[in-house]
Amino acid sequence: MITLAGGILVLAFEDGWRQLRRSPRGALFAVVTSLFIAGYTLSDGMGARASGNPHAYVLWLFVLNGIPLLLHGLVTGKARTTAAFSANWKAGSVGGLLSLGAYWIAIWAMTMAPIAAVAALRESSVVFAVLIGVLFLGEAFTWVRALSVLTVLAGLVMLRL
Repeated sequence: MITLAGGILVLAFEDGWRQLRRSPRGALFAVVTSLFIAGYTLSDGMGARASGNPHAYVLWLFVLNGIPLLLHGLVTGKARTTAAFSANWKAGSVGGLLSLGAYWIAIWAMTMAPIAAVAALRESSVVFAVLIGVLFLGEAFTWVRALSVLTVLAGLVMLRL
């Protein structure tokens, strides 16, 4: 897992330490974000295991998160919320179902394998982000990005050994 995390860090500091010196707040935000990710990952993994039914856990979590969000949107800006629903319900439905599916798989996996291994695999999505950036957004495939992708892939292989 250390190798996998190292590959992600290589990508995060692609511009070198100059970027860190230019924006130390960015590093602070990254650390705080990683703490939140670790917290909700552990909470989800332990919650799904404790529930005994990861499928029900995921569905209830989506429902119980969605209701307050919808109510907030309706209370703070009913016209804006209903307009956004009307204009985006197809894409929103597809995106929501894909999000539910991805989350469902991750939570189910955390009941079948060590939470840390699943979390590491889940965060390896940076490889796909690099590929999407290069293939569809015209970003350069630099030696640093290549090193990052290869390091992450090596970390994934080591997880299986």
